[in-house]
Amino acid sequence: MQVILRLLIQLHVVQVDQQQQHITHLNLQLPLSAHQSQLLQHFQHLILQQLLFRLQELQTGQLHFMLDATPRTVDSKYSQQIADHIKSIRDPNFKEPIKWDVKYLALVDVEKYVKEKIKETRFDLSYDVTAIEELNFQTINYTTFAGFFILHPLNFEQALRQMSDAYADRLKGYHINWLQDAIEEGDYFSKYNIRDVKKCEAKEALVVLTGGNKLKKHCCAGKLKYILDKHGRDNVLFKKHPISEDKIYTELSDYLGGIHFADAYSDLYQLMKKSEYIYSTMMSESALIANILGKKVDHFDLFQNRNTTSFGHINYYLYSTPKPLEWAATAFASPKSGVINPIVDLKWKEKVDAYFDYMTELHSFYDGAYMTGDKNGK
Repeated sequence: MQVILRLLIQLHVVQVDQQQQHITHLNLQLPLSAHQSQLLQHFQHLILQQLLFRLQELQTGQLHFMLDATPRTVDSKYSQQIADHIKSIRDPNFKEPIKWDVKYLALVDVEKYVKEKIKETRFDLSYDVTAIEELNFQTINYTTFAGFFILHPLNFEQALRQMSDAYADRLKGYHINWLQDAIEEGDYFSKYNIRDVKKCEAKEALVVLTGGNKLKKHCCAGKLKYILDKHGRDNVLFKKHPISEDKIYTELSDYLGGIHFADAYSDLYQLMKKSEYIYSTMMSESALIANILGKKVDHFDLFQNRNTTSFGHINYYLYSTPKPLEWAATAFASPKSGVINPIVDLKWKEKVDAYFDYMTELHSFYDGAYMTGDKNGK
């Protein structure tokens, strides 16, 4: 495993300079044509992806873990940055039953760079927060989404504007191709690495529930009743969130008259793969993965709270666009999207810099545009 990690680190320092058409790896320099440079980038992507798959196999298929029933590491109460997960991801004998998947190691350097870059701007930085600020926002939030590092302002309208501006750039990107390749190669895609996966039979429709602390605020009980009526109670499976208590789910089952649950530690990807319909929320990355799997996708959000989610600015379009994957591939390519992955975005630092330049400009359009109180704050 240490050999693989060293290879990942070495591969990560490979830099492609398209303007000078040179590749620099340690002390070696070779002139490349534009076509060769493009092929090299693709080759780098494939090698790094394969290394990540092999490390994942070591973690999930060949190693045994100690037992501990308290998954504190994946709880944002205890892990308040991506870097807090490094130790657990790398540790094959990690004692807790669930941890983040190995693909998130690639985002640690991005987090570090963003934390330094934000100091050069007028903005504050938050991690995985769902607060609502004014149009002339002060805070840029970051979190992870389907293997990507994502940034967005803490104002839903501005976050939506960010994605519409990104799509309008009409750039060509490979973020969705990367996800499709990862899924095809590994037949697996999840934020979490679960030690003891529970088997569960899929049904026609799968409902991907939020964590218990978000359920009442974000899930529409009326829409859930509609789903049960549409498919038939015995044809709907409700997937519990892997880091949530059972009490709230028991209350939901009682309210709906009894429902079928998939264990919290069952394999969400395999359940989605074997279901025909996927119902999710603005809070879940499962909407994107379900679309990649070619499923019929819908959501059950409460309308009034759909603007207080870290993924809402992306999922809004995934749920309301006729060609969601085409939209995502185009939008994610632009720096304005705030979607970063070093495996795909070889010049990711430049993409981060361009994002903050765009945010500064976007903020300037609204700074002083609206008066929400007099000079005394009343």
